[in-house]
Amino acid sequence: MLIRPSPVPVRVLVVGPQQLLRESLAFFLAASQELQIIGQIDSDLTRLHFIKASPPHVILVDVDLSTGLNLNLLSAVSQHFPTLPIVVLTACTQRDLLRQLLAFKLAAYLSKAMSGQELVAALLSVTKPGGATIIASALTKLLLAENAEEDDFVWRQATLTQREQAIFALLLTGKTNQQIAQLLHVNPQTIRNHNREIYAKFGVNSRFNLLLLANRAKSSQTE
Repeated sequence: MLIRPSPVPVRVLVVGPQQLLRESLAFFLAASQELQIIGQIDSDLTRLHFIKASPPHVILVDVDLSTGLNLNLLSAVSQHFPTLPIVVLTACTQRDLLRQLLAFKLAAYLSKAMSGQELVAALLSVTKPGGATIIASALTKLLLAENAEEDDFVWRQATLTQREQAIFALLLTGKTNQQIAQLLHVNPQTIRNHNREIYAKFGVNSRFNLLLLANRAKSSQTE
C-alpha cells in the first residue's frame, strides 16, 4: 500500500511589538497542522539576522500605523528578501495611513476584525505560486469609500473587449505579464499594452489599484 507523505507545513515567523499578541497569534496558528511557527520576534531591525539564519515561508507582521510601528522593518525586509511573502495585520481605520502601508505592495493586508480561519487561509494562500495579493474586504471598503460614487465596476468591466476580458480575468488571479502572454500565445509587450487600456477604462494606474476596485465590487455584491 502506497503511503503518501504528509505535506510540508508552511513555516511562519510572527513579528510584532507586543509580546502578548505575538504569543497569542503563535499559539492559535500552531494549532493548524498546515502551519509551523518557527519563531516570534519584535520589530527591532537587528533581528533581520534571525530571518537569514532560519528563513520562513511567510512573515506575519502586526503593525500599528498610528505610531509607525514596524514600517521600518517592513521596508528592510522587503529590500533584503524581495521574494519572501509578508502578511500584515492591522486595526487601522485611517485611509491615509493605510495607503502608506499599501505602498509596500506586500503579499496580504489583513484586518484584525477577520476570523482565525480567514487568517490561516490567507497565510496558506500567499505561499502558493502565482497567488494574487490579498486585501481584507474591511480595508478595501475604507480605502474606496470616498470614491464610492465613481465605483461603477460592473459598467467599467462591460466596456472591455473580449481580449481585454480574458487578460482582466488573469490579472485578478495574480498571473504575471509573462504568464498571461504564454497562456494567450502572444508576446509580453502586447499584454502590457492591453493592461494600459484596461487600467484606463477602470480609472486606475496600476494592477494594485485594479485589485482594490475588484475587491470592493465583490464585497458589495455579498452585502
